[in-house]
Amino acid sequence: MEGEKIMIKRCLTALLLSLCLLISGCGKTGINETEKNEMGRKETESVRLPEDFRFSLIWGVYGISSYDSQTGKLVKTTDTKTPEKYITTLTLDEDEMQMIYGLISSLNLNAYPKEYDPFNDPKSESKVYQTPSVTWEIQVFAKGKEYVISCPNIAGGTPKGYNDRATAFVDVFRQIRNFLMETEEWKALPEYEVFYR
Repeated sequence: MEGEKIMIKRCLTALLLSLCLLISGCGKTGINETEKNEMGRKETESVRLPEDFRFSLIWGVYGISSYDSQTGKLVKTTDTKTPEKYITTLTLDEDEMQMIYGLISSLNLNAYPKEYDPFNDPKSESKVYQTPSVTWEIQVFAKGKEYVISCPNIAGGTPKGYNDRATAFVDVFRQIRNFLMETEEWKALPEYEVFYR
């Protein structure tokens, strides 16, 4: 009974995130319908989940939280005296993986540098800072290719990126992170021992 409730909540969350992506993405892809994005699909084609798709995400102050879809390892924090208490396993079902692949494939991952700050235009002298800073990283493997975008020491509390492409990255990253943090597995982990302001 409890397992069914968790599954229903997950399906509803995945459906809601997919709907948000659909609404927010209509007409804002920045890619012509005839061009293929780096994940290999036309924007007008439906997204098919590749058999080899997997991803990992790192986030938080100093990158203390993480998830790896290949192993299912979900880490709430590494900044603790008892790190083993803050680790659990989260196995995403095919619909959840499909939803996350849909989010990721809306980006042209090749258009982003391996080290990236979505909040600060490298051509601008004006910079946005946050103390303490956060670290984001996404690793994606799909269709035989691996993509890594690392965002060390960024102002992750900033609402938008410095341009449309940066904002698209920020939105996708946050949607995936928020989805992971809304799972029952995450919520079952203990409260943080250390809080950052």
